Amino acid sequence: ILDPQVLFNRTFVTAAVANFLSCFALLGITAYSPIFVQEVMGIRPAISGSMMTPYTVVAAFIGIPAGFLLARTGRYKWMYLVGYTIVTLCLLAMWQFSAATPIWVFALVTAAAGVGLGTTVTLNTLVAQLAIPRRLLGVAVGAMFFFQMLGLSVGPAILGIAQNSAPDLERGLQLVFLVGAVAMAVALLIILTIPEVSV
Repeated sequence: ILDPQVLFNRTFVTAAVANFLSCFALLGITAYSPIFVQEVMGIRPAISGSMMTPYTVVAAFIGIPAGFLLARTGRYKWMYLVGYTIVTLCLLAMWQFSAATPIWVFALVTAAAGVGLGTTVTLNTLVAQLAIPRRLLGVAVGAMFFFQMLGLSVGPAILGIAQNSAPDLERGLQLVFLVGAVAMAVALLIILTIPEVSV
């Protein structure tokens, strides 16, 4: 059960809303970009799956150096800003993708997005833990996952509406990437207001 005390903590709420919005980018990259590779760029399914490997590897492991850097510097706001900016720019680049886009460009851009998303996911959890009293740590982590699951539930509906509003699949997927970029830009603006608590 969600303790309402966490909802009155400005740092937690800011991180939670940013976490919710980042799910739009996560879904756009992990769920829709493989479709773009197969159906628009014409890459065989056996190969298109491997195109997500750089993104997956980077996103999975970037949280480790990000955590060490946070522990060493004691500052996280600049890491937030860099992470959300990278993902926003990558999704804007993906918005411009077409059938003629080289596959190495796709792999490079999605891998860069993995750097941003991997960093921000780690930071969201750490910042939530830092902002909440120790006795509410479990509540904070659970609430962060709740907001993430909420984003993963609402995201497909909104991204699906965006895709279906376009006249063809290519433009529909481009619109999905644009919606993801807008969500990340809004998250970036929200993160600008986050107070930095001492680590």
